[in-house]
Amino acid sequence: MVEDITEEGVATSNGFIPAATKIWGAGVAVRKLGGWLDAETDRTGRIAVEPDLSLPGHPEVFVIGDAAKVAWKAGGDVPGIAPAAKQSGAYVGKRLARLAKGKRPSKAPFKYKHQGNLATIGRNAAVIDMGWP
Repeated sequence: MVEDITEEGVATSNGFIPAATKIWGAGVAVRKLGGWLDAETDRTGRIAVEPDLSLPGHPEVFVIGDAAKVAWKAGGDVPGIAPAAKQSGAYVGKRLARLAKGKRPSKAPFKYKHQGNLATIGRNAAVIDMGWP
């Protein structure tokens, strides 16, 4: 279990792992993320990010998926669902790949493409809302 993340690495219940780069995959909830990143969170624990999904004031830190509060349309936020997490992960992955090659990342902001809502409602049943009238 992760107990702390510092500039030098990651403290776990099994010891310390030195690391210059940290990639955190936390599922649907990240306790203490605001404290680790010294950032304000909303009531659900998400951190408001810049259009490129970076932490305000820290362009070297990216927050994606359920941990990120990303402005979307009509004053709302990108929903905390798997497709949004996958899209934000792919976006940041491309940025990091360009940086690793010594290239400048694109200036294009992250744009979420909503593909509908799907919910499992039983063992063999689901509902889908594609947003069509």
